[in-house]
Amino acid sequence: MTGRIKLFLENFSISFTTVMMAYIFLSSIGVWDEITGKNLAEIMLICFLVSLCHFIISLFHFSSFLLWHLMYIISMLAVVFGIGGFVLGLIDLDFINCMVMIVLLIVVYLLVYLVAYLDHYRKAREINKLIEKNRK
Repeated sequence: MTGRIKLFLENFSISFTTVMMAYIFLSSIGVWDEITGKNLAEIMLICFLVSLCHFIISLFHFSSFLLWHLMYIISMLAVVFGIGGFVLGLIDLDFINCMVMIVLLIVVYLLVYLVAYLDHYRKAREINKLIEKNRK
């Protein structure tokens, strides 16, 4: 369970950092308004809720890899557009902003997944080294 909590915190940190860097870049070129304290808190809340949804989903076993990814993506879209768009009004739900958000969500999702994959890969290599060492 502590590994899942660590992964939750990593996912939150990576997603929040990536979204903030993208927000700052997009606001500097005039796509979005400049960041305010309120926007910062709302973005942090959204990233936290997405990471929390992913943490909860990770507690369940999915036989299909595709279904697992689909659940992650649906939860991410629901939180970002549901909470961020409809409830908080952080995201203007016009076509351009929705497309920018979808691209940003894909980038964030891929970065979070890449970090998790690399962490699992590193752990598998360590286990394999221990197995090889014990065989000798």
